[in-house]
Amino acid sequence: MAPGSGIRGGLPEEKNVAQMVRENTTVYGRKYQALLDRSTPHVMERWLGTLGLFILFGLNVVFRQGVRFFFGTIIVIDD
Repeated sequence: MAPGSGIRGGLPEEKNVAQMVRENTTVYGRKYQALLDRSTPHVMERWLGTLGLFILFGLNVVFRQGVRFFFGTIIVIDD
């Protein structure tokens, strides 16, 4: 059968959900891999970003739970 001739008159066949998920997974996987490939050479920036996230996490703990650091000793303040 030639392309364009068929029951649907040349329209593409409908895809089931599994095929659509597989195609989208492939597309997003390639985009993610491209992002990884671009960021790999930037070692210093990645370590600084990681350090920044750790600092934000530490500040979150300190301000939400009332933990105070006093001369190397952790003091938990109960409110």
